[in-house]
Amino acid sequence: MFRRLSLLVFVGFTSLASAHEVAIRALAAADLPLVAYLRAPQPASPLPSGTSTLRFAQFFHTPAGPRGLEPTAALLGLDGSRVRLFGYMVHSDAPQPGAFQLSSLPVTLAEEADGAADDLPPTVVTVRLPLALAGRMVPFVPGILMVEGELSVGDRDEPDGRRSLVRLQLDWPASAAGSGVVK
Repeated sequence: MFRRLSLLVFVGFTSLASAHEVAIRALAAADLPLVAYLRAPQPASPLPSGTSTLRFAQFFHTPAGPRGLEPTAALLGLDGSRVRLFGYMVHSDAPQPGAFQLSSLPVTLAEEADGAADDLPPTVVTVRLPLALAGRMVPFVPGILMVEGELSVGDRDEPDGRRSLVRLQLDWPASAAGSGVVK
């Protein structure tokens, strides 16, 4: 359903920005409060108390040394803390329920065709939905997203067979949890 919807939305547009806006409105109108919640507000809302802003550039020391990529003190210091991060949802042809990946740049994965040979940058974050939404499939949302939640740093095997170094447990606003928008 979502692929068909996005194809219908993008046909005939010459401006990517206007196509993006129309796609977001169409997805949000399809009773998808999660999509509306993830979309980055313009300008960004004030940073909640106790939340730090994290940037993808703060993940690893550059250039990579002889031991490969090494996490920065900034990334390791935010482990277990609430953070705000802006990035692009990785467009996957085999999405996993209850999670999506956030990247520093737009990426499309063709897992059906390429298997594990993907082009993900090292600065990818696995974003987990709240338990109330754990089984829900997240439709692809184009453009820059804003996510907030608890950061977790360290190697971990994911249900989809990948290994993750950085994860974020997405916050879900209390107003949405009690309002019937979670189905």
